[in-house]
Amino acid sequence: MIRFQYTPDKVFQALLQNALELARDMVAEEEEDEDLKWLEISSSLMDKQVLLAQLDKLMAAHQSQETFMPTDYHFLILFEALGAFCDLVNDDIQDGAITQFADIKIAGIRFGALLDEYFWDTDFLMDPEDFNALNEEQKAALDFSQETFGIINSLAPHPDELLLKPGSPQPPHDTLLYEDGKMYPCD
Repeated sequence: MIRFQYTPDKVFQALLQNALELARDMVAEEEEDEDLKWLEISSSLMDKQVLLAQLDKLMAAHQSQETFMPTDYHFLILFEALGAFCDLVNDDIQDGAITQFADIKIAGIRFGALLDEYFWDTDFLMDPEDFNALNEEQKAALDFSQETFGIINSLAPHPDELLLKPGSPQPPHDTLLYEDGKMYPCD
């Protein structure tokens, strides 16, 4: 499994599986690298083959019993894949579709709340001018990684920055985030 802030519940696990599969299909079907708009930032940092390889690694890690720690480049891919998939699901629900994940009917997905529950941070989305205006002490105090620097400054990842390493299990979530027929995650 992929290590998140908390152990993913069954709805998040199903959402993530669907998001990764659809992202991989979308990337694989694109004719040219510059047309990979579904994963806009990720595809600007990685060519199609690297991006496909990372999606494959993330899908394998998601299905594994072992816990793997993603890098910031992986979290960027996860962020973009989940965001685009959640938009599609919410659009379908507005059009009257009944949506169900892991036998739970949902009335929509609150993507921001999903990020708050499962992602430590989204530093990689910081404005480059703001990030680059910080001195090294400020960056260290805010615990920015070299990967964050690379993403913010549009640098392609070094192969070492694309390694999924074994990680410790994440803590369980102490709150149930789903209720049949409600928005996910629920309040």
